[in-house]
Amino acid sequence: MKRKKIFITTLVVFAILFGTKSLLWAQKSQEDRISRKTEHMAKKLDLSKVQKEEVYSINLKKIKARQDLKSTKSEMTRKERKEQLTKLRFEWKNELKTILDEAQLKKLGIE
Repeated sequence: MKRKKIFITTLVVFAILFGTKSLLWAQKSQEDRISRKTEHMAKKLDLSKVQKEEVYSINLKKIKARQDLKSTKSEMTRKERKEQLTKLRFEWKNELKTILDEAQLKKLGIE
């Protein structure tokens, strides 16, 4: 019985912690999220300042296109939305290929 109480208490604590984190993430603006993603990419890929600015603009463009796609959700079928998302991802990767070198693309998993 004691183990069960400890287990349930642990689950509740984790649920509260992760719920709070996701709530805080949802409240951040798109620009904050993009900045954070770009900073993460800059550290991982060792981007130059110029590359970092270009990656930021590409990420911003991608997010805005996804928002536009999300706003037309009721007008499109699920299959059409999936095709559009695949197209956006393909365009994003192609734009990154023009900016990043081979080693950076490999680290990112784009080849």
